[in-house]
Amino acid sequence: MGPSPDASAFAAIAAQLQCQTDEDTAARTIARRALELVGEALHVSLTISTAEGRYETLASTDHTATSADLLQYELGEGPCVEVAECVSWFRSGDVTVDPRWPRWGPGAGGLGLRSVLAVRLVTPGQDTQGALNFYSPDVGAFAEPETVDLAQVYAVHAANALSSAHLATGLQTALTSRHTIGLAQGILMERYGLDQHRSFELLRRTSSSQNVKLRDVAAAVVETGVLPGRQT
Repeated sequence: MGPSPDASAFAAIAAQLQCQTDEDTAARTIARRALELVGEALHVSLTISTAEGRYETLASTDHTATSADLLQYELGEGPCVEVAECVSWFRSGDVTVDPRWPRWGPGAGGLGLRSVLAVRLVTPGQDTQGALNFYSPDVGAFAEPETVDLAQVYAVHAANALSSAHLATGLQTALTSRHTIGLAQGILMERYGLDQHRSFELLRRTSSSQNVKLRDVAAAVVETGVLPGRQT
């Protein structure tokens, strides 16, 4: 096991995570910092569970970690899937012979992986977001209890940062959409002599009839000066 970070170093990492206001950037930072934090890990990935009940790798440090994740999603078995669903953490010192994952384990071994540690990411509201996955090519890695404790503490900070960044990204998207819709309304008001209410209703009806998001209809109006599907 590599040396554990001191309190000041860990605080600096936590502070950096909390400064992230973009979800994608936050996810990449979480994965990169996790790799630095847990010295036995050679690959790290961040699994999230979507509203549709699927799993996605939001960020990873390399292709090997992503491939190991995707194999779990395909097979429906593996540590990150089970952590995201039912337990706080999973560790295996040799996935190739671990009876819990008879299909994924040998597949992960084919990617050059032997040990894995997966810890659950939980939001402040105690909703599961997914899992933080640490992979190693060495047999017997992540065996020290301190390593598991460190990964779990880090996962709390990571989940909080990801939740905050997700909210910030959503707010920014909403503000951008609102601004675009306002611009589109102005164009339609001038072009067709409509008031503010009727210009919005025209955008809404076009969105509904063409099964296109309202913000995308508005963006098309801003770009072309006309509603999608209309020549003039």
